Amino acid sequence: MRVQRNREPSITPLHKVDLQMFLEFANQVDCHQLIGVYFRDILKDREDEDGILIAKVSGNIVGTLFVRYGRGEAWIFEDFPKVISTPDFPTRKVQSALLKYVEDCCKHKGLPCIRIALSENKPSLVRLYAEGGFEKTIGLGMKRKIRKKDKVYASDLSFHSMTELGFKRFLQLAEMSFEGQIGFDAARTEEELKDFRSYEGYDPSMWLAAYKDNEPLGVIVPRVWEKGKWTKINTADILAIGVIPKHRRKGYGTNLLRKAIASLADKDVEEILLWVDSRNIPAINLYEKVGFRIWQRRYVKFLEKTQTYPIRFTD
Repeated sequence: MRVQRNREPSITPLHKVDLQMFLEFANQVDCHQLIGVYFRDILKDREDEDGILIAKVSGNIVGTLFVRYGRGEAWIFEDFPKVISTPDFPTRKVQSALLKYVEDCCKHKGLPCIRIALSENKPSLVRLYAEGGFEKTIGLGMKRKIRKKDKVYASDLSFHSMTELGFKRFLQLAEMSFEGQIGFDAARTEEELKDFRSYEGYDPSMWLAAYKDNEPLGVIVPRVWEKGKWTKINTADILAIGVIPKHRRKGYGTNLLRKAIASLADKDVEEILLWVDSRNIPAINLYEKVGFRIWQRRYVKFLEKTQTYPIRFTD
């Protein structure tokens, strides 16, 4: 019997769905590599409705969406929802039903906004979110492949890790290096760095400060992701980078990046990601100079019209 076209897909959390059926669907839409992440780190208890949402039609799974709720916002996983179109329920209808469910959950939890990162090569998803009231933000995602030759790096600068310097001294250098950046708030730098230390992949030996003739120049904060956890290849990201104002425009930002890339290459990282404020043209030019290319853009929907997008120096 054919499904009535005026019916809506049913949206349900994962714990109400046959697990094997869901895993088969996840393989079809190529999101199976993320399943373990949710079971281990997010769902904890499979009855937590906030992790994985399922769209069903006549008992069959036709779509899924992964979402995390945090401090004051919800994050939909990049390039979700994942949907298989059917004659009675076109892709857009299923996608819209999943997004509405997330929005209703946010309102119930009192969260004012929803965020998503979308790839530049996904125009249909960009249209979906635009039609759903999502606005383009200042956050640009850039990425770069690591090559064998990246392991070779020579410089007249010296580099010291946070392991050598200690957190207090590294914090002082970070505050000096981030001064004047778009969205920089000196009062929040310590909070930001402490937050970074709680991230998976935290390694103080990778947090670097550059010096020349014993004078500090700037800092960079990379992070290596757990192998195979979030992506299919070994991946790292740059959480923050900055050069002390009087040393800017002298090529030291390039040196910091190349040193970090060389260190990551030694750890067999294959790809590096970072986020940058789209208004920060000098930074974008710097990243492009060392081989980064624009990959994603962030979008946000405010459920309370008084809200504005928070600018952070890591964007």
